[in-house]
Amino acid sequence: NHDFDAAARCQRAAAANKIKIEMLRMFGNPSKTKAAAIVTSLIDQSKRTLATTTRSSASVCTRGVNFHVELRNPTASHMILCMAGALGTAQTDFGPQLDHGLKSSEDMNAEKNKKEEFFGIVALDPRGLGKSKILEAQLQQRTYPLDFYQRDALDAHAVMHALGYEKFSVLGWSDGGIAALHLASDLQTKKSVRRLVVWGANAYITQDDLDAWEAVRDVKTSWSTRMRDERAAVMPNGTVEELQQCNHQLTDAYRDIYFKNDGDLCLQQLQHIDCPSLVVHGDSDVICHSHHARYIARHIEGSTLKILKGAKHNLHLRHSGRFSEIVTDFLNGEKE
Repeated sequence: NHDFDAAARCQRAAAANKIKIEMLRMFGNPSKTKAAAIVTSLIDQSKRTLATTTRSSASVCTRGVNFHVELRNPTASHMILCMAGALGTAQTDFGPQLDHGLKSSEDMNAEKNKKEEFFGIVALDPRGLGKSKILEAQLQQRTYPLDFYQRDALDAHAVMHALGYEKFSVLGWSDGGIAALHLASDLQTKKSVRRLVVWGANAYITQDDLDAWEAVRDVKTSWSTRMRDERAAVMPNGTVEELQQCNHQLTDAYRDIYFKNDGDLCLQQLQHIDCPSLVVHGDSDVICHSHHARYIARHIEGSTLKILKGAKHNLHLRHSGRFSEIVTDFLNGEKE
């Protein structure tokens, strides 16, 4: 029984690491450690100290996976869950936010903002990627069933609750944005979401989208060396061969959704999102075209659409200061 074996491994890990749970108490209310999942602090004190940063990491065992989680300012009054894009991890997709928090370009460049941060950040490596290990021996590598976006949404929600965060805002990029839309619409999870921000996401797949993904199926010939090496590093054994297999499965999943689900990623879910929502889009994004952002914004009641001139798909990385200003204004309830 693989589920029983996974649960047993969680229990053994809990016993072995019980003393480490005390480390998490340094960062927050002790009640946040009273979760059924395993929460183990993995802070590297040689690189990060409380005197100079509020970034830390943890391990959370839930839903048959030992999730690696990166945190910044985990005792903040307003916690934010960041959901990574396709084949991405906490570090690859949210490095600037984890390193600097949600600060403006001026604050980051001049290092002026010394006051206590209002927002806290949680970003996890999705199951089977980075340091998040699937406990079932036969499923070490990430898989892509038809409902993998819903699965990722439930994973993220379980991790947040295991950490003790009952209410939080969600930032989702690209594939992580699609999963975030599911999280904010599902009856099991939507009550946890305070506010929602998505960018580079789509609610449906077109033939053009499918053709674009097929064009980058072969990671050796169609990906840049930098991107290939970066994404290969987050595979279980860090190999390009694993990355290629994973990308084949992901591209096949897109095809299955297109042909078996009529391209529906989350069309029906949008009408069930009732938290304040912001859709951000870069007008130079050639991966996810503007009609996707406009559709999402039009079908989430009361949502706001913000177009960034000159920004591409990874606008939160290339324009992290501008992105932070827009997001913090929205999360604070301020109108553009």
